[in-house]
Amino acid sequence: MRDYARQLRESADLSRIYTSIAQSQEHWERLLALRTEDLVRSVYDGLLDREPDDHALRVYSAQLRENKSIAKLLAAIARSQEHRNRLFAGRAEEMIQAAYTGLLNREPDEEALRTYSKQLRESESLAVVLANIAHSREHWHNMLGQRADELVRGACEALLERLPDEQAMRGYAVHLRDTRDLPRFLSTIAQSQEHWTMLLDLRAEELVRSAYHALLKTEPDAQALQLYCAQLRNSRSVPQLLATLADSPEHWRATLASRAAELVDAAYQGLLARAPDEQALGHYSAQLAEHKDLAGLLANLSESQEHWAQLLALRSEDLVRCVYRALLNREPDEEALRSYAEHVRQDRSLTRLLSAVADSDEHWRILMAARAEELVRTAHQELSGTEPEENMVRSCAAQLRETRDLRPLLSSVARSPEHRDAILAINAESVVRAVHRGTHNREPDDQTLARHLTKFTASRDLSALVADIASSPEQRAPNSKGHAWPHPSASYEKPTLVFLHIQKTAGTSVQNMLREAFAPEKIYREYVDTLHLHSPAELSAYSVFAGHFNYDSLAFIPRRKISAITFVREPRKRLTSLYNFWRAHEPTHRSYSGGVVLANQLSMREFFLTPEIEDRGVWNHMTWAIMGERCWRHWRNTLRTAAEDAQPEAEFLARTVRPAIRQRLREFLFVGIQEDFARSAQLLFKAINRRPPTVRADHSLRNLMTGDPHFKKNLRRQSVTAEVEAAVSRLVVLDDIVYGEAKALYAERLSGAREQVEQPRGRDRARNPAAGRHSLKRRSQR
Repeated sequence: MRDYARQLRESADLSRIYTSIAQSQEHWERLLALRTEDLVRSVYDGLLDREPDDHALRVYSAQLRENKSIAKLLAAIARSQEHRNRLFAGRAEEMIQAAYTGLLNREPDEEALRTYSKQLRESESLAVVLANIAHSREHWHNMLGQRADELVRGACEALLERLPDEQAMRGYAVHLRDTRDLPRFLSTIAQSQEHWTMLLDLRAEELVRSAYHALLKTEPDAQALQLYCAQLRNSRSVPQLLATLADSPEHWRATLASRAAELVDAAYQGLLARAPDEQALGHYSAQLAEHKDLAGLLANLSESQEHWAQLLALRSEDLVRCVYRALLNREPDEEALRSYAEHVRQDRSLTRLLSAVADSDEHWRILMAARAEELVRTAHQELSGTEPEENMVRSCAAQLRETRDLRPLLSSVARSPEHRDAILAINAESVVRAVHRGTHNREPDDQTLARHLTKFTASRDLSALVADIASSPEQRAPNSKGHAWPHPSASYEKPTLVFLHIQKTAGTSVQNMLREAFAPEKIYREYVDTLHLHSPAELSAYSVFAGHFNYDSLAFIPRRKISAITFVREPRKRLTSLYNFWRAHEPTHRSYSGGVVLANQLSMREFFLTPEIEDRGVWNHMTWAIMGERCWRHWRNTLRTAAEDAQPEAEFLARTVRPAIRQRLREFLFVGIQEDFARSAQLLFKAINRRPPTVRADHSLRNLMTGDPHFKKNLRRQSVTAEVEAAVSRLVVLDDIVYGEAKALYAERLSGAREQVEQPRGRDRARNPAAGRHSLKRRSQR
């Protein structure tokens, strides 16, 4: 008050005093307090072009009275979304122009100005509009041009861990400004050898682990990890690393295991031109996964009959041509080619083709011309045991080429004294035996045979042999009594032992053991079933018979009671053993005929499928020996007609065959099992009450192939396929029953023998091999 009074006295200007008071803070605050609502309405009207609502009026008026700041009121309303919306709507085009100028360095075209202005008014979001412009390719290109140096520097630091040199900096920057292609620029650096080298160094362990996981399905051990990382860093070659792992045995085994089914399918498609059935796929896949033997799988399929049949069908004409070229030295004519090729496709076998061509007159003439000298030498060597002179060889060979007739050559050699001597030497034992049987009506004992054989082999004098045997004491004694053989009735009640020798059941060993247990002169041994060719008087001289007899032949032995023994073997193994035994024969063997020839000509499969073998000691041969030929033939005819008969085969086997076989086996004194030969031999000699000799293993194929010149030195054993197994099973329907019943009987008697050992011993049985309860009584028909 004093200040204003003093100023008024000094200036005498009342308006100035009023102005000063009006501009004072106190006056302003009083004014704000009095005019707050008016001020709020004025700000709303100026900034938002409307009256404030009651709530806004009360809030903003209270704030204005409290803080006495109109600036804060203006700021609050200016920051509101409503004011911004009005501002964007009113300044949309101006803001778009500012955005284009700031971001793209140019004015917007009319269409862009309209579009973005409309977008700004509608969205009322400047951020969205700015983002659209900033994300445009034009803005990106501008930035690439402006930031080229910085981008080049950043890329080199990130990918190469170094700053670019000046030249590279300029080059990459210029290129980036020109092309505005950042991906291509980064790809160039990322694909550089420098970047690859850095990656290999940094990621070596990771790469090795990944390669192991992908190829070997396992983690590398520490040593392998260190080794392969070092190799990778030195070589800088990932392909080399992958190739090393891919070539490893572990990867091969892993591949076989994981791809087993696929490999089996591929093998079937490639070799058999079909997909494998489910069972074969499972079987071969499991084998391949377990054993990892792909070669074995391929070998099995390639050696299969199906693959061979396919090859024959596919290559039939080529095979015919090859056979003609090889055997006839010429191409086949068209008709022969078509005909033989069709035979090969139908038969799925080369047998008919080879037989037809090899047996042709043309091939024989070619062979004789090509082998004339060899034929002459062989004829002389084999028939006379001498080596012909060269002049004779040339002369006879020339005649043979001209005439193509072997008969004159063979006739000339066969009539020679050398041939006669050779024949006598080869058949010396047979000749001595024949002369001895003719003179004494029996086989010579071993000592007599050896003595006469030594003399005859040295002299080759047949008349001297006859005279020597005829003048022996054993010939003079019967003659002096006036008879050669005793009457069969004299020995009709004597005990007799008969061994039915079934092929490939260790029968030769049994025969040799019997020779050790009985006097040789009391043993009748024969390879073939020829008892019917001897008189009852002659047979009455023996008490032990051993040979390949069948049960019916026992009727020719003049005895009341006969104790029969035999050995059996698992039928399928017996037949495959027989096939290998026959196949091992050389053509020079005296038994090289019949089934032996077929075994050498045919594969195991072909052999067991050919009908010819059924009458050659193969079809149910154990049944033939034990039941006799008459019963065997009857049963065979019944089984052949089983399909037409109302009685099924299974019923016939169960009701007729099995009971008859069981009864017959129980009539035998002893039936041994080849698979348990040592114990069977002990039980046999206990049954015949003889001291058991040392168990033998004679006539084994291995020993024969080693020591007998008439057996092959090497023999490739053929595998028994499922097809062979089925073919063999067809041939042993009756023998399966024989073997099963024999094993049951053997087990029963083996158990009884153990019980006898445990019981106190009584008096020993008489030394009579036929005294047991298992003697075969003479049947009425005998």
